[in-house]
Amino acid sequence: MGPFKPFRDLAWGLAARGVAVLRFEKRTRAHAGRMAGSMALTVKEEVLDDAAAAIALLGQTREADPRRIYVVGHSLGGQLAAVIAAASPPVAGIVMMAAPARPVEELLEAQSKFLRKVAGNNPDAVKYTDAIEAAARKLRAMTTDTREMVLGAPSAYWLDLRRYDPLRETAGFARPILLMQGGRDYKVTMDDFAIWKKALAGKPKAAFRDYPMLTHEFVTGDGPGQVAVPVLDDLASWIKAGGAIAPAGNN
Repeated sequence: MGPFKPFRDLAWGLAARGVAVLRFEKRTRAHAGRMAGSMALTVKEEVLDDAAAAIALLGQTREADPRRIYVVGHSLGGQLAAVIAAASPPVAGIVMMAAPARPVEELLEAQSKFLRKVAGNNPDAVKYTDAIEAAARKLRAMTTDTREMVLGAPSAYWLDLRRYDPLRETAGFARPILLMQGGRDYKVTMDDFAIWKKALAGKPKAAFRDYPMLTHEFVTGDGPGQVAVPVLDDLASWIKAGGAIAPAGNN
């Protein structure tokens, strides 16, 4: 994520607060050379399989309590957290950080609109937003007959992602849920957060926490930084409490 290392910050921050963490590189990163250009890649290979393997490993780890395993996902990982948990019954709860509630093409269009507004006619920004809008059009027009790469992933990946209904799947998740959102996030916005709150309304085990000054990476946005301390405090407290209480603050 550019100059930011949110997964590192989360791992070290939670560990310092007494919460053990297992994190792993996506295989598309760990084996980028081998997987580049694959037209068969789907969400299952990129996210779900390895997440299930990680949960299984924790369940067999002597030092870990198999009854207190939580899935913490960011962005796409947050969006699919309930899907991951459903495939691994020992999961005690899920944390969804900056989780999209809308289809990818809608997110891209909203990002482009925001960037055009703040960047004006800056040539680099115009080039970037043109590319984003072109990708959104391709995703909207994509069918099962499509075979092309969009945003570095094959059509099979995007069509597979389209199969999931994260709002329905998350609403059907019976264990504790914590949604966390940065107010300065333009990639996944407070509009998504509002959609999640509506979809999960009435679920007593769902907690919501927003941070008005934080970005998509949960930093302040004023240059390179680390995941904000309140995020780490809230996340660790919620996990230690078994997801039974909402963290203090906006909800």
